[in-house]
Amino acid sequence: MDERPRVAILQAARQIVHESGWSALTVRAVAGRAEIGIGTLRHHFPTQAELHATVATMLTEDWRLDVDMLDLDAPPDEALLGFVRALVPSTETDRATLVAWAVRHAAAYGPSEAVAQSTELAREYGSLRTELRLVLRLFERRGQLRSGLSPDDMNTMIVALAAGFRLLLLTEDRGVTDESVERIVRHLAHHVVVT
Repeated sequence: MDERPRVAILQAARQIVHESGWSALTVRAVAGRAEIGIGTLRHHFPTQAELHATVATMLTEDWRLDVDMLDLDAPPDEALLGFVRALVPSTETDRATLVAWAVRHAAAYGPSEAVAQSTELAREYGSLRTELRLVLRLFERRGQLRSGLSPDDMNTMIVALAAGFRLLLLTEDRGVTDESVERIVRHLAHHVVVT
């Protein structure tokens, strides 16, 4: 099967989301941008929900955490901040990815619960928790982890905090900004790691 139309569809969809937001991602807009017929688009994506879920997955895959890219030789509070910032895109530079995470969660756990989506999300969160566990255990071996919470509890707290930031940054609440995320994570870091 010729995959060129599918590639063109996904490139067009990505451009539309980045330029005009998720509300502009319609079958008609994507078909027009990709210069294909609506029937061709429907052949690859029978429903708009499938198109949205695929685009959301594509956008969030761009943000997968690469622990090797983190500076673990930096002071532990800076390394922890880097870890959280790697999980929470800036609203100024990548709001589309923040929305993509919400779309993926809605597809996985919303009214039509897509089992494949929820399985993929569970695998991603498991991988993320494994990566963070390695970072926290490194801090523990270096004597840089404060006592009071186990590394597993700290892991849960940090992942939950990052997920919460993703959602809050999408709201109109101006009390949550990229700057406040950094302040909160720095404050948290002083309670989690020895600086």
